[in-house]
Amino acid sequence: MRRRGSVRGRGVGREQWAYGGGFFFQKKIRCPDLWRADFSLNFINLRIRRSTALAQGLQDKYGARDLKALIFDYDGLIVDSETPEYHSWKEIYHLAGVELTEQVWTSAVGAVNAFDPRAFLEKTTGRTFDWDVIEKARRQKLSERQVAQPVLAGVAGLMYRGVEAGYRIGVASNSTAAWVELGLERLGLRHLIESVRTVESVKWPKPHPEIYLRVLEDLNADVHETLAFEDSQPGIRAAKAAGLTVIAVPNLLTRTHDLSLADQILDNLDQFELPEFAS
Repeated sequence: MRRRGSVRGRGVGREQWAYGGGFFFQKKIRCPDLWRADFSLNFINLRIRRSTALAQGLQDKYGARDLKALIFDYDGLIVDSETPEYHSWKEIYHLAGVELTEQVWTSAVGAVNAFDPRAFLEKTTGRTFDWDVIEKARRQKLSERQVAQPVLAGVAGLMYRGVEAGYRIGVASNSTAAWVELGLERLGLRHLIESVRTVESVKWPKPHPEIYLRVLEDLNADVHETLAFEDSQPGIRAAKAAGLTVIAVPNLLTRTHDLSLADQILDNLDQFELPEFAS
């Protein structure tokens, strides 16, 4: 039996994607070249367009719900885990005599694409590296930096205000459940959140809308009275394809993304006021 709010599709299956180092890599199609990454994104764009009609049908069918919700992205929106990740790789590239620019890195932030920083470095330098040793040292330093990251401005206050105002709280993230759950506990926010959906929860990660549709289903929330908060273009596209109103809060690494699909763009969530939805 098909679950309410789920999305079916053929083509690239979930088993072809794996999370690592802040990125998703294609297992069966390894494409370190940026033009091939663009091709992969164009393929996903086609998938999203085809899924929009299905998403709209689900919204129409299950839109008569009583509850309102706030759905948050995790990395780069609740906590700045992306900047430490970038700097950890930038240091490795520097030791290899290569500059890892923000332009190259930000093309992958928030997206499911084929950019592999290890393969890209080896291709650029023409050398091979002992990645077991390098990754062990990088991840240890990265963990220390990420643990020190506080919740971003306005997020905790908005969640508390939302709960007091009758909103249900959800998180929709392209990261792993272990990473997101641990982070939410560390930041003292987990008890406020009723639904956490991550890459393991869906066949199609962002920019596909499935993860948002699943959170809406979990919360039994009305799509017309739910707000999504995102920092990157892929996340914004996913939320919009699910029919949601989207507030974009870009960070240092996503400020160059095309955020034009968002309904509102803010510097931080301290600036956001909860709307009064008509009953």
